This record gives sequence, structure tokens and C-alpha cells, in this order.
Amino acid sequence: MKKRSVLLFLTMLCQLLACFSGTIHNAESEGGYAVSPIFSEHQKEGVLEFFDIRWTPGGTDTFGIRIVNKSENDQTYIVSLNKARTNSNGVIDYSTPADKSTAETGAIHQFVTIPEEIVVAANSSEVVEGTVSFPDEDFNGLVMGGVNISEKKIDNAGKGVTNIVSYTFPIVLRGNIDERPEPVITLEKLSIEPVTSDSHALHIALNNHGPNLLKDVAVTVNLSDQNGQVKESRESSLDMTPATEFIYPVELTGKLAEGDYYVTVKLVHSSGQEWTFDDTLTISGKQAKELAKSTPGNGLPLQYFIPIAVIGLLAGWFLLKKNRRHDSSNQ
Repeated sequence: MKKRSVLLFLTMLCQLLACFSGTIHNAESEGGYAVSPIFSEHQKEGVLEFFDIRWTPGGTDTFGIRIVNKSENDQTYIVSLNKARTNSNGVIDYSTPADKSTAETGAIHQFVTIPEEIVVAANSSEVVEGTVSFPDEDFNGLVMGGVNISEKKIDNAGKGVTNIVSYTFPIVLRGNIDERPEPVITLEKLSIEPVTSDSHALHIALNNHGPNLLKDVAVTVNLSDQNGQVKESRESSLDMTPATEFIYPVELTGKLAEGDYYVTVKLVHSSGQEWTFDDTLTISGKQAKELAKSTPGNGLPLQYFIPIAVIGLLAGWFLLKKNRRHDSSNQ
């Protein structure tokens, strides 16, 4: 009976983890290659986790990524130059490809070029090399992006291309003037947007206009009615990437009636700098009806519940074990 209980518990635990570990499983079992950085001449001393290249006006620089193909077949790898941006969780994200058609100031693609594909023979390695071209002017700030390496795979049906395992190397071009300019942050827009079919959020569009990376920014949002009563609030911290507009979401609980509301957004950087924005938001009758149908919490990603479920299973197992010992002692 004891063996059967242990087997039942382990089976339940494995089935639960299997529901959420598909990406990790693929990375471990199908990732038949390895990558490593080759730093440039102007790499910042002591930085080994990412490319951190000093701005050299009018100069050029090169960096590389060595790809080792451990498989028995030739393999093509996709190389993507991505922008750095603050995502809705307040974390720096390197998954968005750089839009080369835009003239966005301080965009990584304005300074860095790198081949989009490389073929590596079986059981061998190749280096994909990137080039950095600096304008003649001095620069005071940071330009941020990332280089993503992924396998080019044909899907099982042979109908398209899928990327299974990928690695990303952040890249920072660091200005040759060390004293950073004053940050410029603006509140661009307030809106209510659906998150899922039955949950909504207040979307706060913030814009970090300058070439400043602002880490550990404490954010406090209060949404109040006309009587000054706080109806919704959120506090968290985030990292703001340079020259980035992003959405900061506040989940709505569905208790907001039609009418006008006041929104206060306060940002406090770890340096002590503060920004406060006050604006108004009008909720229409249609929006109020939609919010009344909302179920708070449904917008949370499913993976947040993995630790809770695992702890629940472990607690159940120990209680079962304890009860069996108690029953045995009473016999």
C-alpha cells in the first residue's frame, strides 16, 4: 500500500509538471548546440554576462558569437537583432525584433549589423560576427538591444519553420560621456483594455524619452472616484529601458461604476528622482457593464499557480503519510 501511495503521488506530480514544462523539456532534450560570446576590443572590463561596448566616435568595432553544432547534421541558425524594451511585467525584454524601417532615435539597428542566418556543419563550430559603427558625435547615454540565436527547424508536417531552442545575448552601447542626462518621462495615455475574455485592466502608457536606463523604479498607481475614495491601486517596481514607450497594467476588479475617475501615477527612482502624473479617466456605461462581468485574477499567467499546486500536492502527501502512521500506531 505504501509503494502504491508513493507511486500515485509521483505520477500526479510528474503529470502536473509536464503540463507546464514543455519549453524547458525541448531546450534540454532537443537543444543540440551551444553558444558563447566573443567580446569586442572595447568591451567593458569585468563584464562577462553580456556585450557592453564603449562608444568610440567615428570608429567601428566587432563582436562575435560562437555556435557549436553538437548534432550529426548540418544546421542553419537564425540570428535576430532585437530591441530592448520594458514589458508589461516591468522586466527588460529582448524578444521583439528591431524594426529597421523606423527612424527611431537610439535604436540598436542604427549602429549594429549582423548576418541573419548562419550554417554550421555537423559536429563543428562557426562564429557569427556583428559590426558596430559609431557616428562621429559624442554620445551621452545607453543604446540597448539583444542578439537572439535560434535553430531553424522544419515542423513535423513539413509546412513551415519553427524555432525550438534559443539564446539571447543582451548588448549595450555605452556612451563615451559618463555623466547621464536628466531623464524625461511622460504619461502618454490612459485606457481600459481587455486582458482575457472575462478580465480587464487599466493600461497606463509611459514613455522614457531619453537614453537613460532607469532600474528599480517604484511605481504607485491610485484610481479614485470623485469623492477621493481609492477604488483600485497597484504598487510594484520595474526597470525602464532607454527610449521606450510601454504599458503598465493595473488589473480591475469589476467594481467600477459609470463616471469620471482620477488617476495618480507616482514613480520613484532608486536615485531619489520622482515623477508624479495626475489625469482623469471616464468610464462609459458600456465599459461599466463589461467590467461588472470581470473575474479578478483571471488575467494572471497560468505558471503562477505551479508552486501553489506543487505545495498542495506535497502537503497532501505528508498528511496522508502522517495519518497512516497514526493509524498504524493505533492498531
